[in-house]
Amino acid sequence: MLKKKMLRDIRNSKAQFCSIALMAFLAIYIFSGIGSVWYTMQTSVSKLYKEGNHADIWLYGNGFTEDDISQLLKIDGVSDAELRLKLEGIADLEGEPELELIFQDKNNQNISNCILLKGEFYNPEKDGIWISDKFAEARSLSVGDSLDFTTNGIRMNKKILGIIMSPEYIYVSASYDSIANPKNIGIVYAGTSILTDKSFYNQITVKCDTQKMDSVINEIEEKMEGRYNVYFTQKDLPSNKQITEEIAQTRALGNLFPCVFIAVALLTILTTMTRIVNQQRVQIGTLKSLGFADRKIMVHYISYGTIPSGVGAFLGLVAGPFTITPLFYDMLVSIYSIPDIPIQILPYAIMIAFITGIACALVTYAACKKILREIPAMTLRPKQPKVSKHMWIEYTNLWKKRSFDFQWNFRDILRSKVRSSMAVVGIIGCMGLLTCALGMLDTMNDVNSWKYEELVDYRNMIPLSEDLTGADISVPGEVIQEGKIEIEANGLKKTTGITVLDNEAELSLYTDVSRQQIQLPTNGISISYRLAKALGVSMGDTVRWHIYGNSHWIESDIKAVYRDPVTQGITMYKDYFEDNENTFVPTAYLTKVNLEEEDYSYTIWNVEKLKSSITGMMDIMYSTIYLLIVIAVIMAIVVLYNLGVLSFTEKQREFATLKVIGFNSAKIRGMLLSQNIWLSLLGIVPGYLLGREIINLMCSMLGDEFDMMTKISFKSVLISVVITLLTSFLVNVMFSKKIKNIDMVSALKGVE
Repeated sequence: MLKKKMLRDIRNSKAQFCSIALMAFLAIYIFSGIGSVWYTMQTSVSKLYKEGNHADIWLYGNGFTEDDISQLLKIDGVSDAELRLKLEGIADLEGEPELELIFQDKNNQNISNCILLKGEFYNPEKDGIWISDKFAEARSLSVGDSLDFTTNGIRMNKKILGIIMSPEYIYVSASYDSIANPKNIGIVYAGTSILTDKSFYNQITVKCDTQKMDSVINEIEEKMEGRYNVYFTQKDLPSNKQITEEIAQTRALGNLFPCVFIAVALLTILTTMTRIVNQQRVQIGTLKSLGFADRKIMVHYISYGTIPSGVGAFLGLVAGPFTITPLFYDMLVSIYSIPDIPIQILPYAIMIAFITGIACALVTYAACKKILREIPAMTLRPKQPKVSKHMWIEYTNLWKKRSFDFQWNFRDILRSKVRSSMAVVGIIGCMGLLTCALGMLDTMNDVNSWKYEELVDYRNMIPLSEDLTGADISVPGEVIQEGKIEIEANGLKKTTGITVLDNEAELSLYTDVSRQQIQLPTNGISISYRLAKALGVSMGDTVRWHIYGNSHWIESDIKAVYRDPVTQGITMYKDYFEDNENTFVPTAYLTKVNLEEEDYSYTIWNVEKLKSSITGMMDIMYSTIYLLIVIAVIMAIVVLYNLGVLSFTEKQREFATLKVIGFNSAKIRGMLLSQNIWLSLLGIVPGYLLGREIINLMCSMLGDEFDMMTKISFKSVLISVVITLLTSFLVNVMFSKKIKNIDMVSALKGVE
């Protein structure tokens, strides 16, 4: 009997129960969908690290020998070490993409070995090369093709013997890209046999017991003091760091939004079940009188909340990994070089779905427990209405001057605080998600304008080399040197970038923390805001640093802090750089003159090409933005419609009374609409602030390489407000049509 009653009640209140199911669905759908993205990435990366025997330490220096390997193998905890030569090159292809070339003379399968995808296994004795899979795909290169490239001033033409994937290069970007573009950079592995000059090695990879990492590092510093310039551990390797941060960001995003929907689902259950229990007060009393135990009645009503939420959670658990996950995962694997594996279901997504069901059951219990404590004789009587009291404002002249519409809506909002609060919460959620979606797009657009309109006063950048110096370029401009350094402060070490400006530099501009243009001082170093924050330093503090290839550490005072959205590190002028025993070697030539690459024999990167990498990042975000907009609108519709129906059910008698005393349906609908607008307006500002805080949180999780400032345009705010209010208006129209069909006799019938 109770099962039939439950099915009948669900059918009669299908809109409310569907909204419960939909909120639970959205919560678990997003959690399981985005959760499967980061979990699949993490599983794929772990697989690559394991199969590739990922190294634990990388040493960089000049002139490493077998004696150094012997010294390293004597260290307790070190199991293997290998000599390598790492060089940079340029491929003779359209756009002259950069190459990172790794030369190693052993096919050592125990430490950072390549994973072969196509072609021959790596053999350092062969006169050929092995190239990375993403570069090969982007450039339509296959096994058997020849690749022309230049490295160390030597031009080569080598046959591609294999397509490989390396655990060291999951993520790699060209020097001018803000985000990885596989078309602009490739990884090449080969034996030193293809080189004419192979008398030195500049890199050593080390495999060790990670439990003894600290002691291994200390012994390396003792045994090889002065033999190396810098070292990386796995957590500091740029590729590892990038993929780790990406996984952490995706995980945080997946954990953030479901909380909103679960909260809304619980509030929806609370209001719906409170209404149903109050409406079925006499039925509950009848069941108690017939001998049904309180426990059985409680289980019956708890099923009202758990069944719809359980169905919604189960569907979300199934649908998320097969719809959301491919959408995000396919975008990410276009940037990251990781093994292609089946989508992995996040194990504890099942646990979260189960917890959601339990939470819904507890909320239902809270809504029912009070009435079940009453004796049958009390529950067979209608619930005594609340005593309405006049508020102090009703005795003022201001209140008397207000219209009846205002007075009725004001009283109704205060009398139904929970329902009104839920409506505001729904609007806050909708406005917050819309603001977040459109604001992220504005923030990304701001990065482009900030970097390439406020900080760049040149039109073209020309990479320099041993064969091409600034003196060889005839157009007016200036040179800069860019490179990598290791910097230390407060016990923290970071690998970051360095920019050395010519003494008369004018084309590179800088802004302070409030985005006001500043002139950098010439008698010290300036540090980027993001790096300063990571190191815990500020203007006036002292840091130690050394440039790659030079083990000489330099102490410098921080003279200024500047902000740059995509380039972090330290900046100084040529004289200060050379005064500290460094040699100024320009790496790029900047010019305001518009140049066409086909008119010159050297590579030219114009500003539009530099912008393209950020544009690519924005393209990746569009799917996320569209998804957030759809979810925001769905949430607003579900919450507002559910509350509208609830309001209509509670106030049928009042609406019928208003119609009897002369109010027509249009007038009553107008009163309801004005109340809806009031509640919507109350949620607009908090919703905007919520969306802004979400963007701030997302920007803070971008890692040390990006420094974005939250930017939300007036247009985006206006669009968010319009969509929110329009959704509220349309939902009000949907349920307010019911006023025309009120059964006047039933609504006004007295209690018998």
